[in-house]
Amino acid sequence: MPSRLKCELLVFMTAIAMIFAHVEYGYGAGYFVEYDYDNAGNLTQRIRHEYDATDPVTTAFPSQGFYSTPLSVTLTCSDPGGSGCDKIYYSTNGSGYVVYSSPISISVDTTLRFYAVDRANNIEDEKTQTYTFETIPPSTTASPRGGTYSIHHTPVNVTLTCNDTGGSGCEKIYYTTDGSEPTPSSPFYTGPIPVSTTTTLRFYAKDHAGNSESPKKTELYTIDTCANWPVRIGTTPYLTIQNAYEVAGPDAMIMTRNVRFLESLNVHLNKTVTLAGGYNCEFTGNAGNTTNTKGAITTTVGGGTITIRNFILEQ
Repeated sequence: MPSRLKCELLVFMTAIAMIFAHVEYGYGAGYFVEYDYDNAGNLTQRIRHEYDATDPVTTAFPSQGFYSTPLSVTLTCSDPGGSGCDKIYYSTNGSGYVVYSSPISISVDTTLRFYAVDRANNIEDEKTQTYTFETIPPSTTASPRGGTYSIHHTPVNVTLTCNDTGGSGCEKIYYTTDGSEPTPSSPFYTGPIPVSTTTTLRFYAKDHAGNSESPKKTELYTIDTCANWPVRIGTTPYLTIQNAYEVAGPDAMIMTRNVRFLESLNVHLNKTVTLAGGYNCEFTGNAGNTTNTKGAITTTVGGGTITIRNFILEQ
């Protein structure tokens, strides 16, 4: 073989050996070299990559939870400092895995599974997100309910309670105390609301799926501003019905104004009394009026008789 040909062949083989030796050495040193060729076999680029042993990380947006309307879930892969994300694979409700290419439309209860693979072939551990759809709105109640309350019992502390049985659970209760329409920018309930003047309380709840209570609810709290105390026996004033009952003589009439009492009455004394409700501020008449009371009226052994007129009893 001519010496020149031998020399060229030796240089060529040495170059190949150097390339492969360099790749092998580079890999062991913490990097590898990627060679790209065109269709004619010409080397077009040589790229050095740091060796990557870290799995990529995929996130879903929005994340799992309860929803009330269809949504599009976007999967995003991140591989900082690595070889870069290659593909994301996903499945819905046990279907076969497919390559992610665009947001995933979800409108029914769905278990979404997914994982990513980077360019160094590191495979992310499979992740799971569960999307549940719920369309039943929550319901809120106020305690005590609206009504007329004596100025001597203010403030009235109103508790709002939300119920979303079997749903996603209550998120927040929004309310106003000036009669205006409550919105998501209104104050949200964190504890009992003190009412010391006549107040129109409006409120509604929202659950974690985004369902809003409708129609919104209203309770009117009227604060009776009469200077007189709410209970009388004759002209003697009392703050509670129980106070008056304890000192009432036989066949006494206990008069109450047209207000709302939050108390229970224990009829435990051997005497007969009449409980007459609905009197006006001056205790001059009670025609057409009633008194509301929320509580229990109980009798015990040895108790006497009580006659009740113009009263509405609530549980």
